[in-house]
Amino acid sequence: MNIRRHVRLNGPILVAILILAMARLAAAQQDDTYDCLNGASTVVKLSGDQQYQQYRPSKWTAGTVFDARGATWLQQVQPTLIRDYPIILGAKYNETPWPQMCFSGGIIKGTNNLDATWCKMKTPNNSAFCFGALNSTIDGVRIHNTGDGVRPVGASNGFVIKNCWLSYIRDDAIEDDNMAGGTIDDCLIDGCYAGFSCSNTDATANTSSLVVKIQNCLIRLEAEPGPRQVGGACPADQYGHAGFFKWSGFNSSGNLSIAPQIELHDNVFYTDGKMVPTSVDMGLPPGKLTACSNNVMIWTGQGDFPGELDLAKFPKGFTIVRDSNVWADAKQDWINTHPEVPRLPGDPSSLVTSATGNLRTQEVPANPAIRIPFSARVRLYGLDGRYIGTANGSELAPMRHRLAGAYVVELTGERGMRTARVVGTGLVRRY
Repeated sequence: MNIRRHVRLNGPILVAILILAMARLAAAQQDDTYDCLNGASTVVKLSGDQQYQQYRPSKWTAGTVFDARGATWLQQVQPTLIRDYPIILGAKYNETPWPQMCFSGGIIKGTNNLDATWCKMKTPNNSAFCFGALNSTIDGVRIHNTGDGVRPVGASNGFVIKNCWLSYIRDDAIEDDNMAGGTIDDCLIDGCYAGFSCSNTDATANTSSLVVKIQNCLIRLEAEPGPRQVGGACPADQYGHAGFFKWSGFNSSGNLSIAPQIELHDNVFYTDGKMVPTSVDMGLPPGKLTACSNNVMIWTGQGDFPGELDLAKFPKGFTIVRDSNVWADAKQDWINTHPEVPRLPGDPSSLVTSATGNLRTQEVPANPAIRIPFSARVRLYGLDGRYIGTANGSELAPMRHRLAGAYVVELTGERGMRTARVVGTGLVRRY
């Protein structure tokens, strides 16, 4: 199908749709938020306003799921220290690993001064969520205005951080400074001082055989008050951010050879170029990228993008664009497809989707996640009944935002006929 023929692709819309198609973000995964709760044998229910109380269980059995949907914690280190770590699960540092667990849901809201400098926000050391348990999952947590966001420690190899929404993080969104291996999947990081940290000066802490995989994520660096300068000063009258990656020996002290490898797939990175100091490397740690595909780097700063993205080794690993609308579309798409993730006041809502039609003789329920196989052939009709053309299921991905409220999709495949009126985003998903 010729996308240009059937969709008006001009200006920023052209860039947004084509790039999101490359990153496969427009064909979002089926929402798996809180799937740990399905069939869980041991569930610990947490609910209500916890204020500044720390949650730190003394023990649990392997396979325990903490259901924190409906629970809220507060965190504050500035202007006065009230609570540095609202949630600690298992080992805080290099202790004996705790049993596998899954933590689902919850809100952690910082009440820190919005104009506190980086130096002040680092005193004392703090994080919204700290955990040390092997092969464990943090799923669908909402975090705002804290020092670090999520912190897996050395006893967390095999960790998964997924479906989390972080914003205005004053230091590292994900701080993995004990250099555990794990996966960060399908997270929205909408504003942070630094993206991912994996920095350790202990020469004996060699985890170079491990991999940190980042996939299906959106990461935006945000200029924040009092960025740290060379020499350690944090002038309150300046704003800036660090880089996407802080690896041992890269944008950090230490030896790069001991740090884990990196895989990047289907991510969108966004920076406006307000890095401080200007010597910050916005690229990737050299020699650490082992796999890379379908990523987008949105660069709206001056001149060329100031970082190495290893395009010689992975020529299709990154596409660099200069259109902030790509971020706006991708962010709203993530929000639309994660309706279960909790919201803070002022957060955008997920756009409601609905459909009518049938699958053979079975009615399609209201608000379904209609999944169209990439291999299927699809006929497109305007709402006025006008026949538009045919497409493969995969070709619907870059059209999804334009399909909203505009077309009837008729699918013929192995499972019979299915028709659906598309009246909102989020209907066409990766199969």
